[in-house]
Amino acid sequence: LAKDAAAISAEKPDAGQVGKFVAASGLLVSQGQLGDAYLGAGNYLILVRKAEMFAWEEHKESTTEIQTGGSEKTITTYSYERAWTSSPDDSSSFHRSEGHRNPPMWVKSETYRVEQASVGALALQMDKVSLPGTRPLALANLKTQGGQISGDHLYLAPSRPEEPRVGDVRVSYAALTPGGNYTVLGKLESVSSIGPAKLDDREMYRVFKGSKEDALKTLQTEYTLWIWGFRLLGFLLC
Repeated sequence: LAKDAAAISAEKPDAGQVGKFVAASGLLVSQGQLGDAYLGAGNYLILVRKAEMFAWEEHKESTTEIQTGGSEKTITTYSYERAWTSSPDDSSSFHRSEGHRNPPMWVKSETYRVEQASVGALALQMDKVSLPGTRPLALANLKTQGGQISGDHLYLAPSRPEEPRVGDVRVSYAALTPGGNYTVLGKLESVSSIGPAKLDDREMYRVFKGSKEDALKTLQTEYTLWIWGFRLLGFLLC
């Protein structure tokens, strides 16, 4: 169905296409600023903060031994190691919590979106539109505070990248930045806005990087992967 969208310029939309399903191409634009307590505000449409804590992880391994007389005995061993994780385990449920306690994580992962953005002259409904994925931000040239940069991470004080301790927290960022040519598939609501298009039993309202042809290639790839995934699931369930 996406191939049936009328290709138009998002910079100068044709009023004759209002009310129709279109593929509008133009520059991705936003004047919004996004940031948080640790990263200075920048011109991003989406900003994703991933927080990780250095924490204890429990590993469980069970083996079965055949006893004299043919009975079976299951032996379970537990081991513990420290690692960076975005979802620290509740150490109170560990088999041996003493000496392996994880404190509460004091910074959480978050996703921020600007309230207004457009493709060309067409305003997007940011609470409804599906946007392209984000790219990791290199922190070295950005304004940060409250920690020490090492690689792509900001280690929040008093965390030390060279000698992490349980409870230390680090954050990294990914963002979608404006600029470049994008295509939005949706219903042209006016010469200044585009919204969701209802196609049979589904809805289409999505921004793709590149032209209409690029958008169609992306959708075809996703559909092919979905078909193969569905077939693989069917094979595994047989």
